[in-house]
Amino acid sequence: QGKKGANWQSSVLLPGPLRCPPWADVFDVVCHLEGSGQWPDDLDAIARVKASFYLQLAASLEQKHSITAVPTPFYLYITMNGFVFRLNIAHAHELTLLERTDAVDAPQSVGATTPSASTALVTAAASGPAHSVLQRHTVALPLHTGRIHSVSQRFPAYSLACRLAKRWIACQLLSRSFSDEAVELLVAHVFLKPGPYQPPGSGVSGLLRFLSLVIDYNWSAEPLIVDVAAELNSEVREQLASEFKTRRENLPALVIFTESDKTSRWTQQKPVALALRRCQVLAQQAVTVLEQQMMSASLLCDRQVMFRPSLDDYHVLIELRSRHVPHLYQSLSATRALEVEAEDLGSGTLQLPVAAFDPVNIYLEQLEAAYGHVALFFYDKYGGCTIGVVWTVRSTETLPFKIATVRGSCPVAPAPVTPSKKTKKSKKADDVSAPAADNRGISFNMAAALDDFRILGAGLVKQVKLQEATEAES
Repeated sequence: QGKKGANWQSSVLLPGPLRCPPWADVFDVVCHLEGSGQWPDDLDAIARVKASFYLQLAASLEQKHSITAVPTPFYLYITMNGFVFRLNIAHAHELTLLERTDAVDAPQSVGATTPSASTALVTAAASGPAHSVLQRHTVALPLHTGRIHSVSQRFPAYSLACRLAKRWIACQLLSRSFSDEAVELLVAHVFLKPGPYQPPGSGVSGLLRFLSLVIDYNWSAEPLIVDVAAELNSEVREQLASEFKTRRENLPALVIFTESDKTSRWTQQKPVALALRRCQVLAQQAVTVLEQQMMSASLLCDRQVMFRPSLDDYHVLIELRSRHVPHLYQSLSATRALEVEAEDLGSGTLQLPVAAFDPVNIYLEQLEAAYGHVALFFYDKYGGCTIGVVWTVRSTETLPFKIATVRGSCPVAPAPVTPSKKTKKSKKADDVSAPAADNRGISFNMAAALDDFRILGAGLVKQVKLQEATEAES
């Protein structure tokens, strides 16, 4: 029997279904401590020392300043004026210990490519994942943020152009193909090397230059060198170009070098060649639309038409339930009610909100871990409700049975062997369709993959739709 307030006939407001809380962003703060010989030489001991720092800092902030601080074993979350900050204590000795640990665990993985390869280009492969992740968050990202800040201070239109470029990339479902840092460097190059024109004076012209750079630049033959602080002379540039040509097959599809990054850190894993080509095609269409609107005298042009994605080229569409998309209020079609709800999320400063929780991103990570070898997933991280899937293999293609390729596949019945006339009389009727032992193979199990998409996204996925136009091609 229902309790008070559960009666639909007498409730002031009708009860609604559960939904994911709006996205609450987290601002990462890195605190570098001074060097000291009192730090331990063990990674576990360093982690416990850092955790004790978080406990003491949280107690001090709450007692002396009445600031809500929640310590965890790895971070300190601080809520202030409606914003959530995530403090991470960094110590240089920890990077050294991780580098030693990775070298002991994988001694053969340290740049063992070719003796003539430059050490600068193999630095990223010289350490294990733990060292690379920590160096990225404590060293590379703060340095990148500082350099991008200097660009925004030199060029007033950079910030708006960068926001438009990121929004366009996301609206074309390319959020998981281009990192934010890569887009920031691409837009920065437009302002730092605008020749033969002047630097863009508005966000729209900066967006147009960005799209033109994506279209016209020869990514397969040349690296993009972004020199924010003007520290690279012609000799260093020639050396980077020479090393790029020497190791082109081992480098990503899009290579960006900076004065502090000779390994193209922000494009190591993405975009892949297929995503880069798609971005170039979409950029060409967007430039055409944007130029037509800029030349038009009408003020009633639909400015959002170039930000609307086309879903016809995807093999599979995964539609999500909008109430479980935390970034829904950030979409171009978001209503004011959703924006007000997200603003009210940070109005209270006494409690830590549900911060940095994105079930869609978790779902995409699971899909890429399970099917990243046979599919590419495209999504708009700013409130998108549709995931586009492109198969990188054909469902009708038969591959030889191997342990490395058996994941996500099913066995294929071998074709029957028709005996010759000479041996037909000597064989029994039951042996006529005997399969050949060397004709066994496997093929991609698309039906099982579609079922897995639904199972992994139970509660989040509304439906999984196989595109009719591409069904035969897959």
